[in-house]
Amino acid sequence: MTALPRLRRTIVLAAAALTAALTFTACGSSDPDTDSDNSVSDAGYPVTVESAYGEVTLDKRPERILVMSPAYLDMLAELDLQPVAFATGAIPAEEFDSVYPWLAGTYDGRVAPELVTTEFKPDLEEIASYEPDLILGHSWSIPEDMYDMVSKIAPTYVGTDDGSTITEWTVDMKAVGDLTGRAEAVETALADFDAQVARYEERVTQLKGTTYNSVAVRENGYQFGSGGWLSLLGLEPAENQGSYTDAPLSFENMTDLSADVLLAAAWTDETRQRLEGDPRFPTLPATQNGTVIFSDLAMANAATFPAPGALVYLLDKAVPILEASTLNKTGQ
Repeated sequence: MTALPRLRRTIVLAAAALTAALTFTACGSSDPDTDSDNSVSDAGYPVTVESAYGEVTLDKRPERILVMSPAYLDMLAELDLQPVAFATGAIPAEEFDSVYPWLAGTYDGRVAPELVTTEFKPDLEEIASYEPDLILGHSWSIPEDMYDMVSKIAPTYVGTDDGSTITEWTVDMKAVGDLTGRAEAVETALADFDAQVARYEERVTQLKGTTYNSVAVRENGYQFGSGGWLSLLGLEPAENQGSYTDAPLSFENMTDLSADVLLAAAWTDETRQRLEGDPRFPTLPATQNGTVIFSDLAMANAATFPAPGALVYLLDKAVPILEASTLNKTGQ
């Protein structure tokens, strides 16, 4: 299975205080991971994994996991594990489910939008208040200059999250499996995910090898972003597909969006009208193919924090559009 590029983080995680924290549980009282006999539950420990800032070692199975990125919340849900608390991003706690709909109903831990300060740094006091024995984050949510302070609270795994590899989310998930004693469960979850993706691929076989442009409509042009999750369906970035670090494509050069598929983040009526109202929009190949995919905030979040649940959510949104397209029916 082709893995997808990690997408640059556009939402900064925050955090929240809580005086009484919940202990994570595995689903099912007969699960050996929740057995009260430490000789069983701690089998295989100590365990050491590599992270962005070096090795992380756990001497026993963690019981209080604190999460600083929605991607890990997604991964834990796949493993039937619960965090004591998790950061929500720069959104109010009550709005979390609406912009991360694939995670709604999957968690019991505290929604904690104040685990980082107003300066978007980890709040050490708040983190410590949960008495975690494992912290999961990324290099953008736990910067290197604060890692030592955070890791003194509890062993801390940090994914590199630099966008330079195409397998990073699976690497992170396997590390989580090792740290929580769920390595076999991770392999099962990844195999199940691959099988799901294969079923989506079968629905859009004619699109394999076609190209995509991925952009967000900004005030000063079309800002390139990563639509790397489309690689799960066999699509490839167009030759002119830039990255988030590139200057936006000017509105005057709309026709440069000439890929077979267009993924367009236009989150407001105004920005969508800016795109669709351009008289050249109907002439774009993607428009004529019926392969324009409009991305809302929830889809952007799913792409920003890839993990099995998020990626299936994206494919659920995109595949029906691509399946019904002229391009999929006729090929090239």
